[in-house]
Amino acid sequence: MVKITSDSTADLEELFEKRNIAVMPLNILLDGICYIDGETIKPQKIFDYYKEKKVLPKTASRSVEDYEQFFKAQTADGSEVVHFCISAEMSSSYNNAEVAARNVSNVRVVDSRSLSTGIGLLVLKACDFADEGDDGETIFNKITELIPHVQASFVGHNGISVQRRQMQRCKNAAGFRSFAKTHDHVKGRQNGTRAKIRR
Repeated sequence: MVKITSDSTADLEELFEKRNIAVMPLNILLDGICYIDGETIKPQKIFDYYKEKKVLPKTASRSVEDYEQFFKAQTADGSEVVHFCISAEMSSSYNNAEVAARNVSNVRVVDSRSLSTGIGLLVLKACDFADEGDDGETIFNKITELIPHVQASFVGHNGISVQRRQMQRCKNAAGFRSFAKTHDHVKGRQNGTRAKIRR
């Protein structure tokens, strides 16, 4: 059996549970206070913070020890694990997870070279491969081939509720392009870095 796991930046929300994806939550730093993403802080508080302060929160990777405990829990039943991390260019999460994986058998760590929905798309595709019966090595190799073809872009505009309402009105590509021209958005580059684009 192969388990697909991910850090919390994949932003899959209810799909994490629906697809049985175990999540390693990252740390979120707001005003010097460290929160655990999705546990001690929820997305709405992050959106509210940005709306008020106009400052993006910082993320911090979990420790090597945290990853090692996480991987041991996932492999305790003999399963293989393919774990997805936010781009190594944006966080030390990948490096810490890779070090931890050396001490736990049957764990492969994927540097998604992306963030947010870019990771999410890869994670869901890996779940499909696992459902088809592929082993961990095969899934890892297939995903590695897909990574250069995946980019992520998401939009910020006074909170997610406004974004969702606007996006619901974008019924076609032309509508989305019109929407994107008037909103700041973050795009994941193919080299694994991110760029904030102002419109």
